[in-house]
Amino acid sequence: MRGESADAVTSEVLRAIGATRPPEPGVLADAREALWSMIASEMLGAGSESAASRGAAGGEGGRATKRRREAGRTPDEHKRALGGGD
Repeated sequence: MRGESADAVTSEVLRAIGATRPPEPGVLADAREALWSMIASEMLGAGSESAASRGAAGGEGGRATKRRREAGRTPDEHKRALGGGD
């Protein structure tokens, strides 16, 4: 019974929202870059203070992530290459 009620509510909400277009590829790429930048900052020990001073996902973290991608490295390989490995 409870599942049926949730399904009915979900259907109502989806009808109210209506059809939407998927985001442009650039939006997804930007979101992916921001996410990897924040992950890389944490993995490299940049700390939350550095991230806050850069404006969360911008600044040096984005360029570092781009360099990592261009080099074809995984985040762990990039960390080791920068001397932060195990």
